[in-house]
Amino acid sequence: MSTDDLCIPSDFRSNIVTPPPIIVVDNETQWVYPWNNQEKKTIQAHRNWHSKMLLYIEDLEKKGPIHSPLPKMPKPDLRSLLKFKNSSKHVLSGYELHNNL
Repeated sequence: MSTDDLCIPSDFRSNIVTPPPIIVVDNETQWVYPWNNQEKKTIQAHRNWHSKMLLYIEDLEKKGPIHSPLPKMPKPDLRSLLKFKNSSKHVLSGYELHNNL
């Protein structure tokens, strides 16, 4: 994603720090969480919202109190992704606990 995709003003782009180069990683040993499409959309919506909030804060810092509403927070809340899926209420103990460690 480039800075053009985020609708970042040109005067702000010059202040953006270039990230370090991407390191090539052996994909055979790496694991990426299997988000479904809706969860990926939620993550992207929050990423975009945070970018808009950074721009809003930058304007607030430069111009002082501004009379525009805060960017609307996307739904669902990002916390919805923090819940464990298929969590079991079964408590492991004894031999069963030992085998799962």
